[in-house]
Amino acid sequence: MFWLFFVMRLGFEFQLVPMWAAVLALGVTYGAYGSEIVRGALAAVAPAQREAAIALSFSPAQRMRRVVLPQAIPEMIPPFNNLLIELLKATALVSAVSVADITFAAQLSRLATGESLEIYSIILVLYFVLAFLLTRAMRLLERKAKASIGQAPPPGDGLLAKLTKGSAKARAKRSAAPKTADALAPGGAK
Repeated sequence: MFWLFFVMRLGFEFQLVPMWAAVLALGVTYGAYGSEIVRGALAAVAPAQREAAIALSFSPAQRMRRVVLPQAIPEMIPPFNNLLIELLKATALVSAVSVADITFAAQLSRLATGESLEIYSIILVLYFVLAFLLTRAMRLLERKAKASIGQAPPPGDGLLAKLTKGSAKARAKRSAAPKTADALAPGGAK
């Protein structure tokens, strides 16, 4: 991004608008990582699946659409989630080339008010909430994609189920705990 914005102006006498430099740099970088994710997921489909599609006389387009992609897409989603979170974090760098984003606005607010801790704490929470929502949305998308090919997770396998099971076990332990001597005495404690 810095090379596209600062060096191109000096070396080639050509300057990109800051937003274009940021979009181009992030797009090329994360596009390369994304293409590697797609390549890996397509390669992860079992060769027997491809051979079966060939035996059924599917054309290459039909093999890709009906056999390979439905199995590869659920495998692509978790790495794409990581890539999306990395891209979200990398957008904070675009403020270095004068593109107005959340971090740039925070820097302006910090300069105007002088309150660094409060402003950057708000930005921290904001980025966390964005990343958390993106992660939850991608997990939901992954579950739906896996369910569409018959790989749905077993019921009660989520975080909420584990938390409620843990609290249910704790309640069962408390109710099964031995009573105090007063409670065990005939007539109870007075």
